[in-house]
Amino acid sequence: MPQYRFTAVGRDGKHQEGRESADSRAALEQKLKARRLILLECKEVAVRKIASSVTVGFIAQLSELIANGVVLDRSLQIIAENAEDKKVADLAVTLRQGVKRGLSLSQALAEAGQFDPLLIPLLRAGEVSGQMDVILDNLQEHYKRKQKLSRDIVASLTYPVILVIACLASIGALGIYVIPVFRTLFEDRMEVLPATTRGIFWFSDMLLRYGGMITVAVALVVGLLVFLWKRSVPFQVSVDRMALNLPSIGPFLGKLQAANILTVLGVLLSNGVSLAPAMELTIGVARNRIVRSGLERALNDVRRGKRFTASLEPVVGFPRSALQMVSVGEETGNLAQICSRTAYSLQEEVQGRLKVMVSLLEPVMILFMGGTVGFVVVSMLLAVYSMSDLG
Repeated sequence: MPQYRFTAVGRDGKHQEGRESADSRAALEQKLKARRLILLECKEVAVRKIASSVTVGFIAQLSELIANGVVLDRSLQIIAENAEDKKVADLAVTLRQGVKRGLSLSQALAEAGQFDPLLIPLLRAGEVSGQMDVILDNLQEHYKRKQKLSRDIVASLTYPVILVIACLASIGALGIYVIPVFRTLFEDRMEVLPATTRGIFWFSDMLLRYGGMITVAVALVVGLLVFLWKRSVPFQVSVDRMALNLPSIGPFLGKLQAANILTVLGVLLSNGVSLAPAMELTIGVARNRIVRSGLERALNDVRRGKRFTASLEPVVGFPRSALQMVSVGEETGNLAQICSRTAYSLQEEVQGRLKVMVSLLEPVMILFMGGTVGFVVVSMLLAVYSMSDLG
């Protein structure tokens, strides 16, 4: 998300300067308007993206120090001097310099780089309410759960990816190194060989003749897809829509998106942020553009007075079970806790579904690899037997 350096004027006529992340100038105007500021001018600035691991490490240490009564400046100094991660220490040094210039922590963070969209608004709320220790504790818990979910997903997908790579490498090795050895044995009798054996020899010939061209073509296609994904919004929207419509994969992605959305909403609402601003901050959490568009429409509906649950119903991929729980929270006035509990339940369900999908994928890949090798071996044996019969 781009970051802008802006100048705005408040209702008291005083000018304010700062930095804010927003999708566009219009989005920046809306953000400032919600804070009762009128945008005068803005300029997009280049920012470096801060890794989530750095954010998690910094918040964990800062939360512990603030909770024990250490003032902000001293806390930043301690982190800068003692953090094992150099990037965390460098961040603390940068923030301390900003604080010494008279900036608040949230303002110093906005100048330091691009962070998780939840971080700066929540810290700003903590500064206004005087509950910085509570905010930091909630942020730490949120990032721990988010990091754990990411680690579980990566760990679950690592072995299947290795299997796919090993399978492709095995097929390539058979076609390039093993099958050509047998082909020389049957060069003079190709017309009498079984169709399966001739098919394997043809596959090997294609790899030997056009393997380089195939590799280049695949690399070009992958590069083109990556380029379109980064540069073409219509392509991104099409891919996101297709992903949500895939059998099994679509509901899985919908639950994952809903878990992220409700987690952030729960954290924001429990820390005193009202519903509409909380939804506005949550939009940036949705990675799927179809879901993000649905959330933007839901936000507009909420601002017009529509019930929160009813505004979420048209959002593509949002689980019905989650909507029912949110409706209960809205009716009972306990929306913040219900969002957090529902998010935790969805995360558990996503992890369970992922384990099931991986457990099914592993034997399929192993069987495919074994079947491919077995098919080649049987085809070669059939060729040997056919030649024996002719002899």
